[in-house]
Amino acid sequence: MALAEYLSRFGAIEPDWRAAKFADDKTLQAAMEQLGVIAIPEPDVGFVHNAAFYLIDDGAVVEIIDVDDRRGLMAAIEQRLAR
Repeated sequence: MALAEYLSRFGAIEPDWRAAKFADDKTLQAAMEQLGVIAIPEPDVGFVHNAAFYLIDDGAVVEIIDVDDRRGLMAAIEQRLAR
């Protein structure tokens, strides 16, 4: 329930947003490192983090694209679709 409330605060609506809760901090830290997520504690909102698009193919992350790189995102998608 807490995760749903958190997403609601930011207007995070599926299918555009997905969120997950990890079983323990060790698993969370491993996933953040693998995906290149940086989270910084922020007293007013809990934390702030970098934003990116994760291009997923067949269940695996194949590319991470900066949220401001819309052209790069479109090029990556078009390249994958052309295969």
